[in-house]
Amino acid sequence: MFPSLDDEQKDKLIRLPKNGDDLRAMNEVLQFYMQDHQVLVITAYILNFINFQAFAFPGTAFFAILSGPLFGGIVGFMLCHSCAVAGACTCYAISKNLGSGFVQSRMPQKVAWLQRKIDENRHNLLYYFMFLRLTPLVPNWFLNASSAVVGVPFGIFAGATFFGLMPYSIILVRMGLMIDSISSIGFDASNVLTMFGLGFIALIPTYLTKKEDMSGLEESSATAAKKTDSEEPATTSETVKSK
Repeated sequence: MFPSLDDEQKDKLIRLPKNGDDLRAMNEVLQFYMQDHQVLVITAYILNFINFQAFAFPGTAFFAILSGPLFGGIVGFMLCHSCAVAGACTCYAISKNLGSGFVQSRMPQKVAWLQRKIDENRHNLLYYFMFLRLTPLVPNWFLNASSAVVGVPFGIFAGATFFGLMPYSIILVRMGLMIDSISSIGFDASNVLTMFGLGFIALIPTYLTKKEDMSGLEESSATAAKKTDSEEPATTSETVKSK
């Protein structure tokens, strides 16, 4: 079923890449597989990517990078982004139904912090959660594992994940298309700044909503104060009459 591989090729395929050379070596072996076993490679890619994402194993970035040279820019992006979202949603479901106690016991302080932030921003949770997805402040694996625990609705989780992971997928696929020139694995300063910028743009609706809520609260307080002031003279005159 599988093409025959020597020991060197097997070692390249199963080793977790640490630099550009390791990625190029893995890509070389996978390209060899693709010649006669394209469907098998695509199936293995999808299943492994989703499983790595669902169980928070390290290595999903490598799958995304390799999708560029293996499948091309457009198909590679569609494939890796779909797998990333599907894996994240699977992790959400596992955490909600099986692992909520495990997540809370292993990371109580982090879960408590996220719970507090989610509760503070429930009025505009979609945009706030998208902000968390876009910025590198909170690891994506932690959001996948703990979102169900802190009460993020699945619809908001899935929507924010779909749009929030899109820039990551684009950057990593583009990196894969330039695999011959990759020297190290990771985002450079410009990519990090781009992600922060997109994250803060996503946070603008949350800020505006909070501002509107504060304005409404101040107006309500002012109206109540005026009403109280207008009622006081009437109460005083009634007291005098009764006397």
